[in-house]
Amino acid sequence: MKSNFTNEGGLGYTRFQKNIMGLWIVQELKREFNIETYEEMVRLAKMSCYQKTFDVNDSRYLSPKSMYREIEMELRKRYDKSPENKGDIINSVFHSLAKCYSVAVEEIETITGKKYDSIIIFGGGAKNNYLNSLVENYTKKTVNAYPIEASALGNIKIQSEVIK
Repeated sequence: MKSNFTNEGGLGYTRFQKNIMGLWIVQELKREFNIETYEEMVRLAKMSCYQKTFDVNDSRYLSPKSMYREIEMELRKRYDKSPENKGDIINSVFHSLAKCYSVAVEEIETITGKKYDSIIIFGGGAKNNYLNSLVENYTKKTVNAYPIEASALGNIKIQSEVIK
């Protein structure tokens, strides 16, 4: 359990999975920075050259008083160069998420003894082409993004099984 993987049972299947903080940090920064759209966040991130990373799964990011301050303090502690603006923080988050996903893929490949050529991303995060391109860069794998809510598909599947 060192890598924090688990099995989740469903209707006729068992899914091997790992919970990752994911886009929670991005959502909190959007709220805290009072940014209207995710597209604006991506625009700010793309303007930044700041690519320092941090552990997005650290429990300090579950419910901080200020997500921005928490991330800024961590980056300042770890690196000589501190983030200078919102774009730097957001870009750091996207790079940190991509790095985290890369580590998770490596762990899955080690545990299963299988190599994978691609990664499939469902849901709202699939709409973030910038993050998806970073995931491709960090993992050296093709990302197939489907901006469909996976939970909605799961609900439809279960309901159709019950109707049968």
